[in-house]
Amino acid sequence: MKAVAYTYDADPWFPLVQAQKAKCERMARSAGYEVVAQVHDESGNREGLQRLLDTAHTQGFDAIVVTELERLADDEESLDAILDRFDAEGIAVMTFPPEVGRALKELIAQEIEALAEQSNRDENFDPDLDDEQMARWERKVDAVIAQTLATHYPGIGWTPPEDA
Repeated sequence: MKAVAYTYDADPWFPLVQAQKAKCERMARSAGYEVVAQVHDESGNREGLQRLLDTAHTQGFDAIVVTELERLADDEESLDAILDRFDAEGIAVMTFPPEVGRALKELIAQEIEALAEQSNRDENFDPDLDDEQMARWERKVDAVIAQTLATHYPGIGWTPPEDA
């Protein structure tokens, strides 16, 4: 069976978007689906989701995987319409329980904030990061995300992307 992983973030930040994609991949695999496409929307724009809705009957996928239902719509009425439309096409919507997504985002944000505070105290910290410093920072953030997930949600099993 085939699935599409759908991710959305109003304030996109690469590591969290990557974590969202990884969660969708793992959830789909654990349910016996192959992720055949990933669609990402951001900043109030859900054009990718609209394309999925408009072409669902011709795309040949069986499910859409999303970390939280609120990623699909900002209000309950719109969400109901989207869910009804996928249901009419025979497409399952798979998601984590809402409390997992919110709690995970809060945990990761707290850990990254602590990392940023420590970096600000570091006498060698330069607010204008060059490419090497930015890569080092991204590796530190990836390590924080991986550790937070391993500690609090070991079933997710996220690892940082190799190209980050």
